[in-house]
Amino acid sequence: MKNLLYTLQAAILVFFVACATDKKEDPILKEAGTIHNEAHEMGEGVEAQFTAVDSLSALLAAKKMPAADSLVASMAAVKQSFETWEGNIVTVPGMKHNHAEGEHAHEAHKPAPDVTPEQMLDIQKEMKLSIEKIKSDLEATRAAAAALLK
Repeated sequence: MKNLLYTLQAAILVFFVACATDKKEDPILKEAGTIHNEAHEMGEGVEAQFTAVDSLSALLAAKKMPAADSLVASMAAVKQSFETWEGNIVTVPGMKHNHAEGEHAHEAHKPAPDVTPEQMLDIQKEMKLSIEKIKSDLEATRAAAAALLK
């Protein structure tokens, strides 16, 4: 009886040790987390430019020209794309956020959907591609606005 009790205790101990050490970091989720952080940093940079974009939009609106009106609409579309992108950010399971202290908080990240690590990696890659496109569109629109305002 004592032997059975010791065996049972040893089995329980092994089970708990195995469960505690089974939380190895998935390399695919780690890559997804890195991509998430890169996209987030890029998003912060894009967001910081919107104050200047709002000022440019006001200057363009005063021009009363079709080209200026078109650029104002383009700037508004880029800003809307950014807001949609920001609203679709999802958290990578087990990832620690690297938000800088005092940085604008985006704690409204959607919880991680129930997907495989490979699918999460694909989601994060797509989110990064989206913010790269938004950044490119914003830069092109700002350059066109600056040229029109000369």
